[in-house]
Amino acid sequence: MASTKSAFNSVKVAQTKALQLSISVILVNLLERESLSIALSHSQLNKD
Repeated sequence: MASTKSAFNSVKVAQTKALQLSISVILVNLLERESLSIALSHSQLNKD
């Protein structure tokens, strides 16, 4: 019973770490896209 519980706990920890990793990847992608669009709008403003 104890080994099943520890296995379940390690799975839970792994899922939590995977979730945090995917969230941080999404945030980085959003930030990069945001800074890219900001840079594009600045370059368009400079053309005028």
